[in-house]
Amino acid sequence: MLSAEILFIEDNKEMSNVVTAQLEKQGVEISVASDGLKGLELAEKNKPDLILLDILLPGISGFEVLKRLKKNPDISNIPVVMLSVLWEADQVAKALSLGAADFITKSNIPASAIFERIKKYLPQK
Repeated sequence: MLSAEILFIEDNKEMSNVVTAQLEKQGVEISVASDGLKGLELAEKNKPDLILLDILLPGISGFEVLKRLKKNPDISNIPVVMLSVLWEADQVAKALSLGAADFITKSNIPASAIFERIKKYLPQK
């Protein structure tokens, strides 16, 4: 079991519920924001160990959220893993060039395997 806090910025309620349930089984504390601005607010307030970030969000896109996270010196060191249905190579390259630690395609990975992909970015407490 791991003690870590993750912020999940995801507008799809079903997806956020499934992923949240899987991560909580691993002992991870998770908070969810349903849009980019709320996500930025929670990131600044909670300073989580990791941020899971969707690209397609209402208001501002996940790419814009990522840019703002990386420009803020108080939270720029938090690893951000993009989690999206978009999987084109240019989307992945853009996310990584903006500072994302990893890119997971939702349609190619079961929710139960997401923890295996992200645990290397979590602090070993």
